[in-house]
Amino acid sequence: MQITWDIETKKKVAIGISIAVASLIILSIGFYIGNRNVRTFFDRYIFRKEITGNNASRIDITDFENPSIYAFDQYITILDKHQMSIYTASRKKRI
Repeated sequence: MQITWDIETKKKVAIGISIAVASLIILSIGFYIGNRNVRTFFDRYIFRKEITGNNASRIDITDFENPSIYAFDQYITILDKHQMSIYTASRKKRI
C-alpha cells in the first residue's frame, strides 16, 4: 500500500507544517511574555538563567596553594605550579 502525492499535495502539507510550527513558536513566545509562571519555568530549566549554589556543579580547589583560575566557554581552567587542569561544566576533568 503505497501513497503517491503530487506536487500540489506536497506543497499543501509543507505549508500546513510551516504554519503549525510558526503558530507554536508564536504561542510559546506569547506565554513566555504574558505568564510569569511560564517565564520562571523557561528561565530556570530551559535557559538556565537562575543558577544558585544548590543546583550548580562545584569544583573544590582547596589543595592548591595559589591557583590562577580562568573560565571560558563551558570550561574552567586551573593553573597551579606550572600545571594546568581543565574541567567541563559537569565537573569532569579533561586534562
